[in-house]
Amino acid sequence: MPTFDPSSQSSYPATAVTHVAFDVDVDFDEKIISGTATASVKVQSQSSTLVLDTRDLHIERVQLDGADLTFSIGETHPVMGAPLVIELDKQMEKDSSFDVVITYRTSPSSSAVQWLRPEQTAGGKHPYLFTQCQAIHARSLFPCQDTPGAKMTYSAKVTAPNPLTALMSAIPIGEPADAGDGKSSFEFKQDVPIPPYLLALAVGNVEAVEIGPRSKVWSEPEMVQAGAFEFSETEDFLKAAEQVAGPYVWGRYDLLLLPPSFPYGGMENPCLTFVTPTLLAGDRSQAHVVAHEIAHSWSGNLVTNKTWEHFWLNEGFTVFIERKIMNKMYGKSVFDFNAIGGLMELKETVARLGTNHPHTVLKPELAGGVDPDDVFSKVPYEKGFAFLVYLEHMTRGDGDGPERADAANGTPEFAEFLIEHFQRHQYATVESDDFKAAYTARFPEASAQVDWDAWLTKPGMPPVDIGQYYDGGSSEASAELARKWHLCDVLGMGGEGTRPEGASAGDIKDFSSMQVDHFLLSLIEYRGGSHALSVNVVKSLDELYKLSEFKNSEIRCKWLQLRLAAGDAGAFEPARDMLRSQGRMKFLRPLYRSLSKSKAEGGKKFAEETFAGARNMYHPIAEKMVAADLGM
Repeated sequence: MPTFDPSSQSSYPATAVTHVAFDVDVDFDEKIISGTATASVKVQSQSSTLVLDTRDLHIERVQLDGADLTFSIGETHPVMGAPLVIELDKQMEKDSSFDVVITYRTSPSSSAVQWLRPEQTAGGKHPYLFTQCQAIHARSLFPCQDTPGAKMTYSAKVTAPNPLTALMSAIPIGEPADAGDGKSSFEFKQDVPIPPYLLALAVGNVEAVEIGPRSKVWSEPEMVQAGAFEFSETEDFLKAAEQVAGPYVWGRYDLLLLPPSFPYGGMENPCLTFVTPTLLAGDRSQAHVVAHEIAHSWSGNLVTNKTWEHFWLNEGFTVFIERKIMNKMYGKSVFDFNAIGGLMELKETVARLGTNHPHTVLKPELAGGVDPDDVFSKVPYEKGFAFLVYLEHMTRGDGDGPERADAANGTPEFAEFLIEHFQRHQYATVESDDFKAAYTARFPEASAQVDWDAWLTKPGMPPVDIGQYYDGGSSEASAELARKWHLCDVLGMGGEGTRPEGASAGDIKDFSSMQVDHFLLSLIEYRGGSHALSVNVVKSLDELYKLSEFKNSEIRCKWLQLRLAAGDAGAFEPARDMLRSQGRMKFLRPLYRSLSKSKAEGGKKFAEETFAGARNMYHPIAEKMVAADLGM
C-alpha cells in the first residue's frame, strides 16, 4: 500500500488523475449510475500501471487511444474497497500524460448514493437521489484516486428521467437537452481543482429561488420558499467571509435543501452546498450552519488537508472562519456564545470517548485500515478551533498567561496570516507540518512558546484552558439558570420540591433559541458525570418552560437526551418520532445512545426496534455509524 495516504490504495501521486469527464445515465428502476469516466492522467514518476480506488463498482471496459487495456480488481479490503489495477500498454515516462476511458456502473448498495422512493420525499410523487462522498465514499460512485490530496477538475453530462432535474457540485452549462426516451441531459463544468470527496450529484423534482446575486436555493416545490426565507442572509455571509479569508473563487454559491434523510447539517460541495431540512427552524436560528459551509469554500475546498489525518486543518479552520463571520454579522457576544458552546460539546465528546482515547487526538493515526468515518467527532472541529484561537492569542505577545483576549476580533497580524494561508496554498493541499512551518516563520517568538506536540498528538482536552479567552457574559443567564436547576436536583435546594426557589415561566421568556439550547447543553454537561436529572425535575422543567413544544431540532434533541437520561419513559415515543423523521447523524447518534442507556426499562430494546424499522430511510453512512453505536 502506498505511504502517501493510509486511506487509499491508489497509485497517487506516481500517476495523478488531474481531470475526469463523465458521461453517465441515472437509472432509478435499477438504482445504478452507469456510463463512462474519462480520466486525464499526469505521470509524476515512470510507471506502467494506473491504480484507482473502487468499492462495489462493476468495471466493464478500460480503453487508451481506442484500444482495450488489461485490468484487474484486487482483493477487497473491508474499509478501503478493492483497487482497480490498469495495465498500461507501455511504460509511461515522467511528465507524460494520457487519457483512459473507463466504462463502469455503480452498485445499488453504493455507500455514496442514497436512492429515495417517492414517499420519502416532500412531494411524494417522484424518486430522488443524492450523493455523499466524504470521507472515502467517492470510490463507490466512480473509479478514482480517493484521497484528498488527489485534486482534480471535472466536466459531466448526466442523463436523467423527466421531469427530474440533475444538479452537481459544479457550474451548469447551458439548458437541459432532450435525450429521448423521456429523458433529459444536463451538463456541468468544475474548473477549480477539488478532491474526489467533493464531487456531488443530486437528481430530483426540484426548482430554484434566487436569494442573492450569486446564489439560489434549490429544493422540492413544497420546501423551496421556506429555504429561501431561512437562507436569505447567504450573500451577507459570503461578503463577511471574503473579508476574513479572501476572494471567493467558485463563481456560484447555491444551496440544495435536501429531503430529511441527509446525514449531515450541511455538506460543502462546491457551487452547491447540500443542507438538511432540520435547519428550517422558521427564525433563521440555524443559519450559522450556512456560515460554516460557506467557510469551507476556503478551508477544505480551496485549501485541502492532504490526507484525513490532517482533517483538523479542514474543520478547525472552518469553525474559526464561521465564528469570525458570525462576529462580523452579529457581534462579539455571538462569537463568544458559540465558542463557549463548542467548548462544552468538546468536553462532552472527550468525556464520552475517554480522555486517553486515540480519536481525541487532533492529528490521529489512520494506518492499519482505520475508517476515517470512525474517527469523525467534535474533536477536529472544536479542538482545532481552540488551537487556532490559542495561536492567534499568542501573536499578541502576552505569552501563555491568563489574560482574557478578544478572541472574536483577534489580531490584525493573524488576520493577515490567515488570508495569506489561503492565497499561498490555493488549489493545493497542506498538512500539519506545513502550517506549523508557516506560523513559525511569521511568528517565531510565539511559536517557540507553543507546545505543538501536546496540541497535535496528545489525546484529551487542549493543554491550555481555552475558555479563558472568551467573554462569558452572553451565556451567563442561561448557564446560571442551568446551575440553579442542577443544584435544586442534586442538593434538594428547590423552592417547591422539584424546582429552584422563585422559578417561573418568565425565566426563559426573553431567551433566544440559542440561549434555550445553551441552557439545555449546560444541563447535559452537569449530567456528564454520574448524575442525571431526576424524572420529577425533568417533568417540572417541562411544566414550567414547555420545552416539549419547541420545534427547533437542536433543542428537541437535547431535551429528549435529558429526559431519556432521567429515565422518563414518556420520551420514548417522541424520540422515535424524531428518529423516524430525519437522518441527520448529529441527532441520530446521541438519541440512539441515550435511548439504549436510558434508566427507563426497555430503552435498549426500544432503540434497537426503532433502528430496525427506520434504518432503510437513513443514508448508508448514518446507518453504519448508528449500528456501531448500538453494537449491532
